[in-house]
Amino acid sequence: MAKTLWPAKLSPLYTLSPRLEPAPFLLSALLIVLLTGLLFARRRAWPWALAAWAYFLITLLPVSGLVKLGLAIASDRYTYLPALAPALIAGLALRQILARNKPRRAWALLPAAAILGVFAALTTAQAATWRDSIAFWSHAVDVDGDCYVCHKNLGDALAAVGKNNEARAHLVQGSLLLAKARHELGMSYYNSGRYAEAALRFEEALQAAPGLAETLNDLGLSLFRLGKLEQAASQFEHAVAVEPTFSQARSNWATVLS
Repeated sequence: MAKTLWPAKLSPLYTLSPRLEPAPFLLSALLIVLLTGLLFARRRAWPWALAAWAYFLITLLPVSGLVKLGLAIASDRYTYLPALAPALIAGLALRQILARNKPRRAWALLPAAAILGVFAALTTAQAATWRDSIAFWSHAVDVDGDCYVCHKNLGDALAAVGKNNEARAHLVQGSLLLAKARHELGMSYYNSGRYAEAALRFEEALQAAPGLAETLNDLGLSLFRLGKLEQAASQFEHAVAVEPTFSQARSNWATVLS
């Protein structure tokens, strides 16, 4: 809703985080309920508004996040068709206002022209980010610095033109962010008692960024909970080798060996 009304900081990809803050989703849901109730109550006076709003909700439903689509929790391209509805509502509302206030018609058009001018400027700025892959993914990284896919794609684009040092920095950052995401997802499984799934996520994190002592330790704890003591001891040992001052991993290693 916010990006439909004010299309700024747009990105090709908004990756799904294992730790989602519920507040924005609850506020959006509350706003939708309130607007639906208002338009339904005014359906006789504004039948066109209710019809356009219903179109918005119906076309947005398949991409609302109720069903996960790939790596993204949302993408701006999903709103191309739904976004026609707010524009239609605004246009018809303006037409109705002008029809009732003919002497003030010219003055009423000034705010509409100003809004169109702002949107035109935003569109021009956004279009500039599509000039090439480097500009495109650089913008995506600026919008969301935690997007590991964006870092990887920017690294690939930079490598393609021979900028290997810059490419390497983004590829490394992308790997670390992916490992962090997988580790956090693993912890959510671990805290729910789903140790086998947690172990898989920790292993994926280590594939993305090998040698992370905390992930090695947590993988060891998951394996320990699964009764795989030898494998758990190996992970604790590896964690201590990577980070000798990691007292928790050392303590866990000693517990398994005792």
